[in-house]
Amino acid sequence: MKAPNKMMIAVGALALTATTLLAGCGGSSTEATPAAEPAAAEAPASIYEGTVKPADISDAVWESIVMASDEEFFQKMATGTPEQLAKVCADGVGDTDPAASAQSSLASGGTLEEWTQVWEVVLPNMVLVACSMAE
Repeated sequence: MKAPNKMMIAVGALALTATTLLAGCGGSSTEATPAAEPAAAEAPASIYEGTVKPADISDAVWESIVMASDEEFFQKMATGTPEQLAKVCADGVGDTDPAASAQSSLASGGTLEEWTQVWEVVLPNMVLVACSMAE
């Protein structure tokens, strides 16, 4: 199978860039460098941000699921006390299991594996939102 020329050019440019960057990492220095502080994660605009829609769910159904879930979650967080938000931020969403949450989502369509992947993104996003609201 012959790849399009644009694809080959893009792959070549990426390889050249990677090679150039790696070549620059070969220098030696004995100076200690301070550890960089980890960047604070930005809160997502939607708790579904970064998820992949299960294959057999229509766009309209997916959009309604996302909108309803976001609205419910953000309303709940907006009415939470600073202490409640800080607790979710510190403790996460408790012992919520992505696979168990996925089971309850199967009625909308999709497979257990697809919904487990969705919930593996949604649950941490919930914590990020709670942390941003607790600040």
